[in-house]
Amino acid sequence: MKINIPIRKIEKLIIIYADWSLHDRKIMESIRTMPESTVMVELHNLDHYKTQAEIDELIGVLSGSTWCGYPTHTPIVGYWKDGILEKAFGYEGRSLIVRVLGLNHERLF
Repeated sequence: MKINIPIRKIEKLIIIYADWSLHDRKIMESIRTMPESTVMVELHNLDHYKTQAEIDELIGVLSGSTWCGYPTHTPIVGYWKDGILEKAFGYEGRSLIVRVLGLNHERLF
């Protein structure tokens, strides 16, 4: 017997931020005050993670301009859409958040 199960298309944005970062605090405030979104957003405080492996479990291993495999700036961002994962951190991470959530670029950079 063949069963067709509809696949829900879910967009999910995971943001690991640093409380001590002015840029990250601006983003968190914009997210808290934005209108409802179709994108599921998870916020995680970087201070709650002890190892890079814990971050990798959430977002996967980052590549690009990392230092010994570690992201050099926050926020650390993973965005899932239609089964494809896009990852970024630092300035590129903020740009990814702005693009996905439609936030005001001028206010956050």
